[in-house]
Amino acid sequence: MAGGAQLNQPVLAPQLARYNIALWPHYGQTELAGPALVGGLPGNLHAMRVVPDARWLLVNEDGSEADEEGELVLLGMRCATRGYLGDVAASQRLTGGCALPTSERFHTGDVFRRVQEKVAGPTQWLTHVCRRDDLLVHSTGEMTNPLPIEEALLGKCSQYVARLCVIGRQRAHPFVVLEPRDELGLATSAARDRVARAIDELNATLPGYSRIPPRGVLWLAPEELPLATSMKGNVIRVQAEARFATRMDSAAFTEEQDTLWGEDSTSLTAKPQHLAASAEASQVLAARGHMMFVMMFEVCRTHQPSPCRPSCQSHRLHLPP
Repeated sequence: MAGGAQLNQPVLAPQLARYNIALWPHYGQTELAGPALVGGLPGNLHAMRVVPDARWLLVNEDGSEADEEGELVLLGMRCATRGYLGDVAASQRLTGGCALPTSERFHTGDVFRRVQEKVAGPTQWLTHVCRRDDLLVHSTGEMTNPLPIEEALLGKCSQYVARLCVIGRQRAHPFVVLEPRDELGLATSAARDRVARAIDELNATLPGYSRIPPRGVLWLAPEELPLATSMKGNVIRVQAEARFATRMDSAAFTEEQDTLWGEDSTSLTAKPQHLAASAEASQVLAARGHMMFVMMFEVCRTHQPSPCRPSCQSHRLHLPP
């Protein structure tokens, strides 16, 4: 049995097969007094199913039943510690079928996804996605799971980055805060270049709303405090959201200006050719404008009205002689 975090299947599976070891993942919480889901699907180190005779639902943010992915709600989980049940104020209302009294439902706070593999029998297998409070709900309504993004970036940039955290609740896109590994706390040019390449590679695999733009990369300065972490060593996301809210606001405003002026806001490493072309075109327009000014100035200077005869404009305005 294995628990506490998802297993690295690409690394572990070959070794387990080599020594003919069957490893089952399981999921549980202290509040549930033991495992609530247990693995056992051959060839899958992530898939689990709810223990026999326990009912469950996947629900959306509004409590309605989710089709493929949502928070796991256990129904009739009588083993749950009494102190965690029965609080109407702390419970969400279920609107999609199988609604039960509060005392018989338990919101796990974890998001699960249905396994799409074809499996014989009625058993429904699930895989853990993330904690519900880890999901970033953007201003557009789309949602980003920050955990795989953080794992991928740290895997590519651990030489230069000590800690990082993906944030961006109610923002148009995610941001990433990075704590440099440099002994002086500096984000060196090598570190910035490596992170930029890693983000560009990762963005190519993500939907548009989950991509991190250039302005979304926030480095800690040497004089700033390290990222706050939990007892387990994980960066506390809610604190990072609050701490960097002002910087995210500033970055969002700058992105709007970039969009107005045609700046590239999708790649951290690309040198867009249209910027050079735009600069060259601006120089040509400036030269033409200067030439027109000189020509008009000469015309005005050589056609001054005679001192003894008022100009048409002066006559029209009835200016005194």
